[in-house]
Amino acid sequence: MKFSYKPILLLFTITSITGLSCKKDNQTSNSTNTFPKTFQYQGVTLSTERVFTYQGEVTDPAIKAKAITSTGLDLISHPASAQQNDLTFTSPKAIQIAADHYSLAHSISGKQYFSNDVDSEISVDSGDLRVLFSPFYKYINIINEGNKNIYRSSLIVSTDNSETKINGLDICFLHRDPVSNKFIKRYMMSSSNEFNLPGINMALDKNDTIAIREFTSNYAIKK
Repeated sequence: MKFSYKPILLLFTITSITGLSCKKDNQTSNSTNTFPKTFQYQGVTLSTERVFTYQGEVTDPAIKAKAITSTGLDLISHPASAQQNDLTFTSPKAIQIAADHYSLAHSISGKQYFSNDVDSEISVDSGDLRVLFSPFYKYINIINEGNKNIYRSSLIVSTDNSETKINGLDICFLHRDPVSNKFIKRYMMSSSNEFNLPGINMALDKNDTIAIREFTSNYAIKK
């Protein structure tokens, strides 16, 4: 009786392929879950500028263009040549950028909110710009603990295995006297956050104007 090796060879081939596939999957899984992961800065993507008064958004192109200039938003730039520090995930719930350390606070709609591990106490009555701009931020970074008001800087992050994006917001605030319309002061700030539209009703007086521009800082996995 002639003995055939074909079934054995076929079984060996299937077993080998399966083994290699499992090994590859394990390697992929291990590499995906390996920390630290470092991402290198790739530049910024800018949104279209928007202008608001206490009555809502300004859509007239001529008025909008004038407001962008008068508020100073056109003075804030994000040149592609301005190199930034690497961003490193030291764990799935921790980020380090230079000497700053951030911890994951919560996740919302596919985005992760990281807060700085170092708090700073601020006075809400001191004219601090962080307080002035806080109503315009979607993610709250001023909290009350006991008798203290604490500020925690944040990172609004979207990430996968190949890239990381940080959402940012430029805001310029032109403050005028609500009665005389006399210019009082102009304020500017950029931070990692998103725009809170209802904030204009809480923070703007008559004749006040804000101009905003959302931006995304892009990072790619460092090889």
